[in-house]
Amino acid sequence: AAVTLVNLFDRPPVAVEVLIYVVLGFLWILPFRAVFRGVGRADPDKRETE
Repeated sequence: AAVTLVNLFDRPPVAVEVLIYVVLGFLWILPFRAVFRGVGRADPDKRETE
């Protein structure tokens, strides 16, 4: 998606190109927020048997 977006126009300045990649990278993360929040937390289904 990022390459297609950049190729729609003449090559933008490097700063604009980096900004496009950063914004698209951030937007890619949004649907997975719930997954990332759960990483590193204790398993809620694990029983304390000890």
